[in-house]
Amino acid sequence: LKHPGKYLAEVIDQPVSSLDEHPTIEQIAAQSSAVAAINGGYFLPNFSPAGLFILAGNEVSPLSKQASLSGILSISSQGEISLLSRNASTNKSLFAIQAGPFLIDPGGNLGIKAPGAENRRTVIGTTVSKKVFLVNTSPVSLFDLAYLLKSKPSAFGLSKVDRALNLDGGPSSAMFIQLSSIELTIKEKLPVRNFLVIRHKKIKP
Repeated sequence: LKHPGKYLAEVIDQPVSSLDEHPTIEQIAAQSSAVAAINGGYFLPNFSPAGLFILAGNEVSPLSKQASLSGILSISSQGEISLLSRNASTNKSLFAIQAGPFLIDPGGNLGIKAPGAENRRTVIGTTVSKKVFLVNTSPVSLFDLAYLLKSKPSAFGLSKVDRALNLDGGPSSAMFIQLSSIELTIKEKLPVRNFLVIRHKKIKP
């Protein structure tokens, strides 16, 4: 998203009581007039959030101390995205999802130190110029993806990456983009609890 300030973000939650309908990422994007959407955050087999989840200012699930859930996707009341460390304050977060690990630690350092299993990945990050980017991949290890984001950001159409947070992976990974330059839908294979949606910010007359 190349124009900071042009977009606003929010989290669309699929509460347990409505999961039998399993809305898809395309349906969620259409309902929310989104230009982009991705699945966001881990959830347990009963679809309850795994870690901190704040929805419209209300804490739905508390902070987890699980080591891999090292970051927080935070969205302010102005719809602005921040990627915070787990111990950061979320007092100003209208929405927040705990996820992880950080592939690129705040400041640009490599966050993954060893190879691991390959899987589909959904990642959100920011560049040093404050642009927000979304990544959805075919199966890849977190280490390899982190290395590519740090050493070859131009392969993703990016400048230097400041931080990148793994939001989720596996069969729930999904992405929708509908901008003037690109249209893309990567469908989830399993139902998803939460979606991060990004819309054009309405300009007041």
